[in-house]
Amino acid sequence: MTGPDRRPSGDVQASPLPTIFKFPCSRLLAIIAIWLGIVCLCFSSAPTLSAGSVITAVPAIQSVASTPQPIAVAVDAIGNLYMGTGPTGRVQEVNWAIGSTVTVAGGGASSADGVPATSAYLNIQDVKLDAAGNIYISDIGHHAIRAVNMQSIAITVFGVTIQPGCIQTIAGISGTAGYAGDTGWARNARLNSPERIAFDGAGNLYIADTGNEVVRKVA
Repeated sequence: MTGPDRRPSGDVQASPLPTIFKFPCSRLLAIIAIWLGIVCLCFSSAPTLSAGSVITAVPAIQSVASTPQPIAVAVDAIGNLYMGTGPTGRVQEVNWAIGSTVTVAGGGASSADGVPATSAYLNIQDVKLDAAGNIYISDIGHHAIRAVNMQSIAITVFGVTIQPGCIQTIAGISGTAGYAGDTGWARNARLNSPERIAFDGAGNLYIADTGNEVVRKVA
């Protein structure tokens, strides 16, 4: 395996294989307060959305307003909303165009990889989308970052192949807390209660590995 090229300047060059790096910090305060009031605002009736024609997304708005403890939100390229909920452990997609909400991950009882995403048991802390619209979940209870393939064909992300509609761990060993794996395969690394995740413009993934008090990069 080829590790990163560490140059005298201290720069870390991306590896041709998906690897994980450590970015130390004194303390991670990686908790972002996301309040449902942003979507509720002052809607006494459903908002009207215009995209060539006028569409009223009443069911979607009602679902957002009644979602228990939304802990993370993300928006795709066409404006659909994805919500990660705390108590139910689900990722829900709100499709404003047709005014519907559907669970796309979580709500199940399985902790295994490779199962349909809606069969998975999740303890969600954060939700992000990549450029193609695939879902990434910070699964704090399993000490892992997991990805859901939203495409109609199999995809490979960070060296992990995922079947359509299925979920796979792409960083960390699901169910095992610890600290290990710098410069190695992200899938074999160990994380400890990862909370927040983010992508940069090049598609690299950053993980707030809160229990280990570091930020880690998957390239």
